[in-house]
Amino acid sequence: MTTSFFFLLGTFLIIIRTALFPAMPEWLGRPDLYLILIVFISLHLNIYSSTIIILLLGLILDIVSGIYSGLYPITLLLLMAGIKFLSRKLIIKNKAPQIPIVLLSYLFINVLLHMTAIIMNSGDPLPWSWRPILFQMLVLAVLTMPCFTIFDFIYKWLSSEKKIFTASGKNRNNRFKIQR
Repeated sequence: MTTSFFFLLGTFLIIIRTALFPAMPEWLGRPDLYLILIVFISLHLNIYSSTIIILLLGLILDIVSGIYSGLYPITLLLLMAGIKFLSRKLIIKNKAPQIPIVLLSYLFINVLLHMTAIIMNSGDPLPWSWRPILFQMLVLAVLTMPCFTIFDFIYKWLSSEKKIFTASGKNRNNRFKIQR
C-alpha cells in the first residue's frame, strides 16, 4: 500500500510540474517536488520498493519531458543508489542533512542531464546558467522541510500497524511476556 501510494503521489507531482508550473510566473519558481519525494523514498523505503517506484517515475518523466530515451530512469536510479550508499555510511534520517541532500541531488541531476545533452548533441553546446539553477535550489531549500514533514506523516500513517483489541478493549498481545 505504501509503495502504490507513493507512486501515485509521485505521478501527481510530475503532472503538477509539467502541467501547472509552466503556466506560473517564473519569479515564483518551478520546483521539482518529485525530486524531494524521490529523496524521501530513497531514505525511508526499502531497496526493492524504492527501486520500483523510482524506475516507474523515471519512465513517466521520460515520457512527459524526456529528450533522450532512458535518461531519466538511469539518472534517478543512480541518484537513489548514491543516497542509499550514503545512508548506510552516515546517519541521514534526521532532519539536518535533508536539505543539502535534496540540493545536491538537484545539482547532480542537472549536471548529468547537461553533460548528456552536450555529449549527444553534435552542434553547439547548450548554455549553462547558474542563475536559474541557484534560484530553483533556493526554492527547493524552502520547500524541502514542509514536504519532508508531510511525506513523513503519510509514511508513518501508512506503515503503522493496527492493534488488535479484544471485546474488553485490552490488547491481546503481551509484548513483555516471557517466552519459554
